[in-house]
Amino acid sequence: MDYRTEFKRFITGQHLFRGIVVTVGALIPCILLFNLHLLAKMMALPLGALFLSLTDNPGPQKERIKTLFLSLGVYVLVALITTLLRNIPFAVFIEIIVFSLVFSIIGIYGTRLTNMGTTALIIFTFYIDDHLSGKQFFDSALYFTIGGLWYILIFLLLNRIKPYLAIEQSLSEYLYDIGSFLKIKASYYQKNPDTESIKTRLITLQTKIRTDQDDLREMLFKTRELVNESTPRSRSLMFIFLDSIELFERIMTSQYDYEHLNKILEDSHIVQQFGAYISRLASEIQSLSLILPLEKPFQENKELDISFQNCKDSFSKLRAEKLTTENIQDFIVLSQILSSIEDLKNRIQKLQNATKLKFGEIKKDERLNINLKRFTPSITYNPKLFWSSFSLNSNLFKHALRVTIALLIGYIVSLFLPTGHSYWLLLTIVVLLKPAYSLSKQRNKHRIIGTLVGMFLGLILITFISSKLAIFLLLGAFMTFGYSMLKINYMFATLGITVFVILAYFYLSPQNIHTLFIDRSVDTVVASVIVGLTSTFIFPVWEESQIRVYVKNALLANKTYFRNTADLLLNRKGDDEQFRLSRKAAFIELGNLSDNFQRMLSEPKGKRAKISQLHQFVATTHMMTSYIASLSYYAHTQSQNLPSIEIGIEVSEIEKEMSEGVQLMSSHDIQDYKRQKLTLPKNMELNSLIEKRKEELRQFGTAGPTEVGATLSQLQAIQTILELIYSTAYELNKILIQIIGK
Repeated sequence: MDYRTEFKRFITGQHLFRGIVVTVGALIPCILLFNLHLLAKMMALPLGALFLSLTDNPGPQKERIKTLFLSLGVYVLVALITTLLRNIPFAVFIEIIVFSLVFSIIGIYGTRLTNMGTTALIIFTFYIDDHLSGKQFFDSALYFTIGGLWYILIFLLLNRIKPYLAIEQSLSEYLYDIGSFLKIKASYYQKNPDTESIKTRLITLQTKIRTDQDDLREMLFKTRELVNESTPRSRSLMFIFLDSIELFERIMTSQYDYEHLNKILEDSHIVQQFGAYISRLASEIQSLSLILPLEKPFQENKELDISFQNCKDSFSKLRAEKLTTENIQDFIVLSQILSSIEDLKNRIQKLQNATKLKFGEIKKDERLNINLKRFTPSITYNPKLFWSSFSLNSNLFKHALRVTIALLIGYIVSLFLPTGHSYWLLLTIVVLLKPAYSLSKQRNKHRIIGTLVGMFLGLILITFISSKLAIFLLLGAFMTFGYSMLKINYMFATLGITVFVILAYFYLSPQNIHTLFIDRSVDTVVASVIVGLTSTFIFPVWEESQIRVYVKNALLANKTYFRNTADLLLNRKGDDEQFRLSRKAAFIELGNLSDNFQRMLSEPKGKRAKISQLHQFVATTHMMTSYIASLSYYAHTQSQNLPSIEIGIEVSEIEKEMSEGVQLMSSHDIQDYKRQKLTLPKNMELNSLIEKRKEELRQFGTAGPTEVGATLSQLQAIQTILELIYSTAYELNKILIQIIGK
């Protein structure tokens, strides 16, 4: 890992910026109120800013503003109800039941309302204790409202000063991950690559890239100013995003038989030279990503063209020395790789140039002349959707019941604990308990480790540092660090926030600091135990109960993706927009399948039936989607007339094999499966071209005519991909039989 580059990424990225905004938004009111001796009375004001900032997530500006105002209204209402009824135990029980169910189930409307619901429950846990408002119910609600409006003001000011910063930071992270993906793929070109490890890393990163791509698509396509490309910067960002999608698709389409690849002319090291250059291209993408938030033009790297020319010269020299009629197909593969590398280089240089083009030099992008609504995620706020979730058939309802029961247990336990900050117990339950068992388990572990290490570090700091100024500066630094890490590493986030809380209490009330250590330790441990028990025994939803649905959806999505790709390849009047939608659907289902499997790995061994076969299926499905993506490249770029009849026959055979897989998952009857041949029918046109090319080589040598060679190269690539898709479909069906069988 390049730690220097990773540090630059963190410094310029959205996570640190978010941490700084959260810290500044909360600490500025604290400083002012502290100096006016009003902090104790008006503590709800900075908390209003803090909680609202935690609700805010990158997205279209209008969506963010609407969510912020809606959240503020909900939070104030929750705070008022809780403070008015907190001394009536029966009413508190009713509140826990109602709030837990409502604020958990609104997650059905998407990530924004999920965050709002979780934060509303956190506010409920804060106000259930009288440490914030005492008897000043409405005053506290007013201060909270002012704090929330203060954060909205910060948001509007930042958006006015840097209107594109959120998009630039998200696009930066997206491009960096594309560079990382390409760098991992370059590992295939090394001597004796660990293919299984490479596949696993690619699967994990590919899922993240697709998620980031959807988020960016929503941010860009739902922002009118960006769609209309009304400024040089907006036009440049839209251009970079659309080109980066095509770049990632091109990287995905660069799919070869890597086991055979490393056996090609082993003594020449040409494959390793190609791999080293691909890794360099990956570094160029990452360098580009780091300058996007800085709004600086990318400095052209002239060495990129020189290094590519070296690769080209090495191939030409090797071809002149080693090409024979026996190894002609190996050289076709090497030629295809070289062509793919050149295409990647040109695309990357095009992205780099987009950072320094002026308004008039970038034309309005014709790729936006489509129905953008079909490519952006949409949420229907239908009340029926909410009420229909109140069923034990709904996994979200089961999660809501777990939250309710856990909070009821936590509240009862807190009544008997001698600790003075028992609301921490309920707060910890809210932030740890997630819909998926694996996420709750992971958060539980990270919370305990982060809390204990943070307390130890905090103890060291307050023991050896006596300066109030130093304590305050460290307080701000750890607060920034903690909230910056919330979406990166929960353990480090917990560590930073724990140290921040200890330093804040020490700064304001040093005489009670030892009690704080005891309270936080006890509450964290008790809450972790409650979360562990409820997530395991209260309406648990194990991933194995859902995996077959994701398997079938992935098979269907890939089948549709392949059909639309084949239609374009064979000029069957294929609809390019429909192709793009099917490609998007295939990658979404692939991501869902991968996420489900990853969560399954963290579940108890007894709940991981057929785990090795499922791992094979997930990895093979990723290969299938990649092979179809490779075929789509030729469907869009073919320049020669293809033997459509023979390819059409091969396509039909592949579709039959894919349909068998869907049928297996629908009927679960392995007796209906008819094993088919492992190879496609021979493509006689391809065999004829190979013989013609061999004859050319015998008559004219390597400098002979190239028209046959160009046609052969393209048809050979398509034939290889079709054979890989067919054999992969067959392998998937074999794995399915193992999964379905007892």
